[in-house]
Amino acid sequence: TTFDYQVTQGEMRQARVRVPAGHRLLRVEGESIRTWELKTEGGAEVLLVDLLKGVSPSYRLTVETEKVLEKLPAQARIDIPHALDVQRETGLLAVRGGEELSLSVETAAELQRVDAAEFARVSGQKADGIFSAWRFLKPEFQLTLRAEMVQPRIEAIVLNQIRVGFEQTTILAQVEYTVKQAGIFNLKLALPAGYRLESLTGPNIQQWTENKETRVADVALKERTSGTFRVTAYLVSSQMGLLPAMDLAGVHPLGVHKLAGFIGVATETGVAVKATTFSGVTEVPASTVVLGKPIQAGSSGGVVGGLAYKYLVSESVPETQPWKLAVATETMESWVRAEVVNVLSTSETLVTGRALVRYDIQNAPLKEFRLRVPAHLKNVEITGHNIRRRDQNGEEWRVELQNKVRGNFMLTVTWEEPRESKTNQLAVAGVSTIGAERETGSITILAKPPLQVEERGASSELIRIDARELPAWAGISAVAARPGAEVPVLSYRYLRPGWTLTADIKRFDDAAVLQALVEGAALITVVSDDGQMMTQMTLSVRNNGRQHLEIELPAKSEVWSAFVAGMPVRPGKRGDKVVLPLEQAGGGDAAINIELTYVGAEKFPRRKGAVNLVSPKLDVPLKNAQWELFLPPDYQYEDFGGSMTHTPGEAPQVKVFSQTEYAEQEMRNRELAEVERKNFFSNAKVQLQAGKVAELNEALSQARSGRARYKDADRDLERLEEDLKKAQVGNLVQAQRDYTLENAAKFGVNLNAPAQQAANNYFNYDAEAAGRQWDVLQRAQELTMTTVQPLHVNLPTRGLRHSFAQVLQTEINKPMTISFSAQNTKEPGWFSRVLTAVAAFVVLWSAVATLLGRRQTENATPAAA
Repeated sequence: TTFDYQVTQGEMRQARVRVPAGHRLLRVEGESIRTWELKTEGGAEVLLVDLLKGVSPSYRLTVETEKVLEKLPAQARIDIPHALDVQRETGLLAVRGGEELSLSVETAAELQRVDAAEFARVSGQKADGIFSAWRFLKPEFQLTLRAEMVQPRIEAIVLNQIRVGFEQTTILAQVEYTVKQAGIFNLKLALPAGYRLESLTGPNIQQWTENKETRVADVALKERTSGTFRVTAYLVSSQMGLLPAMDLAGVHPLGVHKLAGFIGVATETGVAVKATTFSGVTEVPASTVVLGKPIQAGSSGGVVGGLAYKYLVSESVPETQPWKLAVATETMESWVRAEVVNVLSTSETLVTGRALVRYDIQNAPLKEFRLRVPAHLKNVEITGHNIRRRDQNGEEWRVELQNKVRGNFMLTVTWEEPRESKTNQLAVAGVSTIGAERETGSITILAKPPLQVEERGASSELIRIDARELPAWAGISAVAARPGAEVPVLSYRYLRPGWTLTADIKRFDDAAVLQALVEGAALITVVSDDGQMMTQMTLSVRNNGRQHLEIELPAKSEVWSAFVAGMPVRPGKRGDKVVLPLEQAGGGDAAINIELTYVGAEKFPRRKGAVNLVSPKLDVPLKNAQWELFLPPDYQYEDFGGSMTHTPGEAPQVKVFSQTEYAEQEMRNRELAEVERKNFFSNAKVQLQAGKVAELNEALSQARSGRARYKDADRDLERLEEDLKKAQVGNLVQAQRDYTLENAAKFGVNLNAPAQQAANNYFNYDAEAAGRQWDVLQRAQELTMTTVQPLHVNLPTRGLRHSFAQVLQTEINKPMTISFSAQNTKEPGWFSRVLTAVAAFVVLWSAVATLLGRRQTENATPAAA
């Protein structure tokens, strides 16, 4: 109660308020209050409030009291505190009830009803929750109210979805409550007899208990709940086989004031149901009953199929189920369509087959399948998902599953058929189904070159098709796309079983093709005065599958160094021939450079004679050759012959091997090595893009041994090794996935099915783990790899240079030859020696004669005197 005092004369220093009988004083609030006390005056309690100072012209005092009501429902007389010692008292009175109380006015005297908004405007309080407001002009008013607890009004919509199956009947009941006026703390559900309550879920449910005798589920909520909320119950009733007639029941909410219900009857695949008797319900279209969840607990969405009914109880909802429904059931026959893809892989001695049988099962699920497999086929295996057992009776095979299936289901049949070597004819046999309403299919024969498969005879049921028309789910196109895989050579389609097909299988001899060609050969030979020779042979080889190049050196020759694609190699020996590897060069379409340095000896004339030189013999044709000879300069050479032609119009040049010449050779070698490095890494990128990681890995192993020959090779090799590792890791992961997918297709497993999701996680191979696996393998290969140190020789090109050429050498293992005569220009002949001796004698004789003549003249002169 708030008192607004109006002081017209003087000042107010004390306020006196009469407190109603039975009220307890809670709070006194106002300005300038010194003390307050409660006294009894004339049998009534009076509140005395002393102020610190006199107040004028207005003063507000608030007094709060309470009174305990009797047990509800109760009649309450409204008494409020009144101000004493005042000339006139008027005011406003408002009554606000609790959320759980219902108020009503029994008597009201000396009161005028006003709007709650006016009361809120004058008092400054909120109008929310005010039951009623009055104005009084004198304090002697009377007001009596009746207070009682508010009873909640509960309305419910129940949806019972009943699903009838071969082994069990399930009920998914959804009760949507709407609680008005007051909240509730618990609710009850009547459960049908014979059903087991599996789960009961909903928002704000604390726990639920079931009374087995009364079949009532008592649900306790966490707090007072009002408004709209939904409770879902899932019940199961097991049975031995399909019951021919059933009395259906559902979940019934108790303690509601208004009830609307829907009943949906659905069936398991292969079961048909029809109503025999029903009461208290009205049949409605099944599509109009939409439930929040289907039969399976935990799933979402769905529309009731089959039968649907509705009912409405507006008043006096009974405690038992207000409807009855009886149905009759029957088993439906399955309708099966089969599509068979027979895939035959042929070889020279064996035919392996694989039949993919894809069933389309409608109307009712199926648990047993029958197949016809020709009796002469060997090692027959039947695989598929969820197979329990396989039985054979002659050509008929019976396959039983663990559970019934509906929709698409696949079986895979594999077999082998040995071929007779005496004949090229093949009678194609395939798998067919038994008991299917309709069977269609395809036949395809796979083969690898050099086998050729031709049609010999085909029945009218077979229609020739292109391999691209085969069903995509068979996965034949993906298998045929792999390098080196078998490809479809004959493909057919049939619309009904009973076909026959014969084919001829022939093997063609491999055609001889040029496997390697030496595009260019450059030989440089330095001959010393005593006949010692050093030759450097450089070959440019186009390789098309050769693993080695065989070179037969001239007699008494010894290899000093060998390089293949700029990489040092250790030549092998096969008899008298030197063997150089070609498969590790990895050049693709690019030519492979081979450098071979060897030394030998040839009979060279001391004064004059014939010289015959032969080149190494190659086991591949030669396209173009150049041979430079550096011969001793103190000879005269003529009568050039042999298979190679002396270069005409070119005067012999005398070469002196000096420091400058050595530096120039080193410069040329470095330039050549740089060109080889660029070619190697360029070809490596091409091979990496083409996926030839095996060949690139072998070439990379050779490149590691020759990294000192290449400038800045370390950085390029590390980059190439990293790219190669990524490619190898990708190949490992992809190979594992292809293996998994191929097995899944072979055994008819659908990896996209929910049941296979856990298994799919097993096949999610980790690229990091594959990288560690590759590192271990690489280190093992490096431990077993023999390192060949390069030994590069610079020829001392000293002497008289002669050049020879030959355009073509088609015969293999035939050397190129050079012949000429050499005459020493420093050694004198016998005629020169005789002439020299005569001349010396004449000179000596002349000198002796001259000396004797002088002595005779000297002796004669004194005698004359």
